[in-house]
Amino acid sequence: MSTHVRTLLAALSFAVAAIAVALWIRMFRVTGSDVEAVLAGLRWWTLPAIFGLLVIHVAMSALRWTRIETALGGNPPPFRRAFLAGALALGLGTFLPGPLANVACRGLSNRFSGESGMRGAIGGGLDQIADLAIVILLAVPAALAFSLRSPAVYVIGALVVSGIGWGISEVLSRGGGTQIASYVSVRWPPIAPFFVRGLLVEIYALTLLRFLNLTAITLLIYVASRSGTFGAVLVSVPLVTLAISVTMLPGAFGSSEWSFTGVLSGFGVSSAEITAFVLTNRLILTSFGLALGFIGALCSLRSSATRSPVSSAP
Repeated sequence: MSTHVRTLLAALSFAVAAIAVALWIRMFRVTGSDVEAVLAGLRWWTLPAIFGLLVIHVAMSALRWTRIETALGGNPPPFRRAFLAGALALGLGTFLPGPLANVACRGLSNRFSGESGMRGAIGGGLDQIADLAIVILLAVPAALAFSLRSPAVYVIGALVVSGIGWGISEVLSRGGGTQIASYVSVRWPPIAPFFVRGLLVEIYALTLLRFLNLTAITLLIYVASRSGTFGAVLVSVPLVTLAISVTMLPGAFGSSEWSFTGVLSGFGVSSAEITAFVLTNRLILTSFGLALGFIGALCSLRSSATRSPVSSAP
């Protein structure tokens, strides 16, 4: 893909995001007073918990990426480096497409540490694919629950499909999937190491825990906003995450607002409460994402400054 095409696609992506957000603001007639009302009604005690869960979210991604990086043939990256790259990716993801930011940050992290930048980027891509896979899996019962307007259907269905996914990863991890492993080894040799004992179970467990953590973050935002309903917000998590992943808009602007609106309105949530929840979600996640990204960038620069005198020494 040429540079001109990439530039055009990036500009188109930003334009679509801007138009989508503008249409949402116009439809719900959002003004500065609405933002002030959201901040005034915010349950501030939830913010430290949300920030802590975001830190855990980045940490679990860092752990998963270290396993993937090792499976691809690299040296196990230090957890600190993996975490800082993830924090920087989260910050960049507030105004860039999140998956692309993650891939870029993982690749650059490796490159600046003397490792293969391409392998780091591939590992970052596989890290994102793991998240997408669990979201697709859980979006099935969520879509059924949305059509039936029954959060209980989602809870039961999520337990069932999560158990099925765990069983498949168990079989593949203990050697029961040797035919699949042999086929993969021939077709895609670099992926064959993922079928070693226990690795897929560990990756699946971290991925499932990350989704549960994302659900907890979203439910805490519901508590913070005092808007919406518990069941509607619960069902929205996989559906909204899938919409965000498919559209790949910068910072999920537009895709987040409209997908939350679609799910919450389907459950009968009023326009005023939808506006309050969506604004709270945007304000909290953008602010905390930028804060973690700034911390990641600052710590990374300090680490580079500390290493540079050593690397330049004779």
